[in-house]
Amino acid sequence: MYKLDDQTLRWDVGCSAAHDHRPFEEDDQTEGNPAVLNRGRHFIGHLRLELPANPFTGGSCMAALLGDGDRALRFLNGLKSFLTPNTFYYEIDNLPVMETPLHGATSMQEMLLQRWDGRLRIFPAVPSEWPDVQIHHLRGEGAFLVSARREHGKTQWVLVHSECGGSVEVQPQLANAQGCL
Repeated sequence: MYKLDDQTLRWDVGCSAAHDHRPFEEDDQTEGNPAVLNRGRHFIGHLRLELPANPFTGGSCMAALLGDGDRALRFLNGLKSFLTPNTFYYEIDNLPVMETPLHGATSMQEMLLQRWDGRLRIFPAVPSEWPDVQIHHLRGEGAFLVSARREHGKTQWVLVHSECGGSVEVQPQLANAQGCL
């Protein structure tokens, strides 16, 4: 990839980035694994925030997975200073980057809906600054559409629709929750 002019970038077969800008490794063995959760807690406590914007989104996702919505939002708010009006930001050699802002959207979804350990978790890491939240047909893993409402910091109702007729265990964050069919 190289810059042709101020508004045009070019990618060619065989081009490679001069710098590795992907500091996070995917680990699909994280679900319920205490060792991985402890690594996550250690990681978000030692992020080097002078780096480009991607540590903010990585830290936000990790905090959300740990159930710490306030910390997840603080990390996500750190991304704002890097963004341009089109949601890109610029890194090495003033080249635009789009995956980190998209990862920011993933961070927000992780605050609102997660599925791990076989369970859909509704509002698992909502920051205290968001006492009133509503989602409508947010797609959960396994072809489930989730709608829910939270008012004054308390979940009022949850609706889960299976597009494929499957079943799933739900952690709705409701006091005195009862399942209804």
